[in-house]
Amino acid sequence: MKKKFCISSIVLLATFFTTQEATQVWAEQGEGGTDQSWSVSGEVELASRGVSSYTGGQLPEALAKPSVTLSHNPSGVYVNMIGYANREEMNEVDFLGGLATEVGGVQVDTGVGFYDLKSYGEAEGNLFAIYLGAEFPEVFGITPLTYVEGNMPTDADVLGGGWLWKVGAKKIVDIGEQPIQVEGWVGGNDGVYDSEPKLLSFASVTVSTPMEIMGVTVTPALTLQKGFGGIAEENYTAVAGLTFSF
Repeated sequence: MKKKFCISSIVLLATFFTTQEATQVWAEQGEGGTDQSWSVSGEVELASRGVSSYTGGQLPEALAKPSVTLSHNPSGVYVNMIGYANREEMNEVDFLGGLATEVGGVQVDTGVGFYDLKSYGEAEGNLFAIYLGAEFPEVFGITPLTYVEGNMPTDADVLGGGWLWKVGAKKIVDIGEQPIQVEGWVGGNDGVYDSEPKLLSFASVTVSTPMEIMGVTVTPALTLQKGFGGIAEENYTAVAGLTFSF
């Protein structure tokens, strides 16, 4: 298991660092003279504790989440690979394909995914997923957010699927020249992953601020969460995070 973690981590991290000086992969001239291009970006997120921003579910140990994304501009089509690892091994690798675009002034991100849990973690099955996220125009300086996801197991006898949802809002406040983002969510599910159904399973608020350091965007963050049962434990949780974006 540790061997799988080491190999996966090396491949992902090598991709991140080699794309810093080669963000644009190739470009072509589209119809009407529109420039079209593919680009690669990478991100490594470190957290003091694994807490899902989608379900509120918790892990006791620290979590590393490397990811790499190939995007097409201006269409918004992308493919994405995300890893989830603790200090010893990879727990899960997700493969996503989607479209991020604007529809009537609303920023929409929708797609399909395959969550490989069986190869890396302790789960005995994998999941297919469909998802839809939306970011609406500002109202009094506040941006409304929403997200819904459906999960379908490859083998329902060993792993449950289900639907999860969350609604939220974010606001950016400038302190001097430094932007501070405050983002809040409340979410629930219909018993996803064989848990107890909860219309409201968690509420969270995250404060973050990006900084440019030697060509890398470094974003420290602090998240406070209240769980209401089901897949999210009934407790208060604080998570410190640090994200490196390339």
